[in-house]
Amino acid sequence: MSTQASSPKTRNRWLPYVGVVFALFVALAASGAPSPTYVDFQKLWDLSPLALTVAYSAYSGGVIVALLTIGGISDRIGRTPVLVVSLLILSASLLGLATAPNLWLLIIARLVQGLATGMLTGAASAALAETHPHGDATAAAATNSMTTSLAIAIGALVSGTMLDINIGLRIPFYILFVTCLLSIVLILVAPPDSRSAKAGRLISIQHLSVPSRIRGEFAVAALCVTASWSVGGLYLALGRTMAGSLLNMYAHSTSGVVILAVQGVGSVVQFAWIRANPNISLQHLVYIGMLALGSGTTLTAIGAVFMTPWIAVLGAFISGVGFGLSFMVGTKIVTNSAPDKQLSEVLAAYFVVAYFAISVPSIGVSFIIMRMGAGIAFAVFTFLICVVCAFSALIAHTKSISSNY
Repeated sequence: MSTQASSPKTRNRWLPYVGVVFALFVALAASGAPSPTYVDFQKLWDLSPLALTVAYSAYSGGVIVALLTIGGISDRIGRTPVLVVSLLILSASLLGLATAPNLWLLIIARLVQGLATGMLTGAASAALAETHPHGDATAAAATNSMTTSLAIAIGALVSGTMLDINIGLRIPFYILFVTCLLSIVLILVAPPDSRSAKAGRLISIQHLSVPSRIRGEFAVAALCVTASWSVGGLYLALGRTMAGSLLNMYAHSTSGVVILAVQGVGSVVQFAWIRANPNISLQHLVYIGMLALGSGTTLTAIGAVFMTPWIAVLGAFISGVGFGLSFMVGTKIVTNSAPDKQLSEVLAAYFVVAYFAISVPSIGVSFIIMRMGAGIAFAVFTFLICVVCAFSALIAHTKSISSNY
């Protein structure tokens, strides 16, 4: 009798949480979905790789603007209104991607998509921690991390597979548009707000700050996220272009598979590491993450040079391990070392570095591809990633970052 009575209450406690997870998944899947389509837009409008990478990078620009202006807006007006409005803006951007007749409107759509995603992720991260049925902040953070990485990869893979079966270049965006509307309905049916919103301005500029006493630790974290997000960004922006040029693999789903290898493996590694809770210092975790990221990227480059796809994919999987560990340890170093009163400012600086890393290196690689070809471009990129990994490990060693994860 009591079991039957408590069951609906249990379901009601989970529904807001599931609604937020679904909203986050839709937003991040939508951010990964355009990756397999870039080559088709390139052919359709006769564009250079650099032009396409600029369109891809507009998304990061939108996210950065959102983080610095409206990233904390849900603290002031509530989680539900922000989630609904951001999903509506995201829906509009998806319609823009589905109907864009030229490069400039594609860039605008990606910029708006970035703004919506930056607005949504801030509210969703807070809502997950507040609405977890058992109040488990660690589980909520793990769900956030896994959902983000897997959604990007799945969005790219599903979009690429649809294009491979000739379902139409614009159809994935229309499907995501409808899914976005369904997410809004779910949020409205089970609103996630659990506390009163604070009064305040709608737009508030987020200050960036790195206190002098933690600059060494921040440098390690910044290098970790620069290396990991640069690798992830390259595959998101140019995965299919480089797979075709270097490995003669032209299927749309190829970029999705590579992104899944990096982002998906990174997500699983993060979850497994948190569950295992090994007694290892952050310093040694930096070493492991940087070694995996550098060696994985190098192995992918070797596979590309010798036209051996299985070596390149194996390298991508190893890079995925490094991606997951590097991003995880970088974030942990920042949250451990930053003073409580300046945590939001330090985290904002950290994520600005991350979103620059996911876009700027890809623009540089595109420029080199135009001048010298994909092979030299990827070799230069691999060398620079290895340099960044080495510097990160070296600074971690000199700073003796000894706290455990």
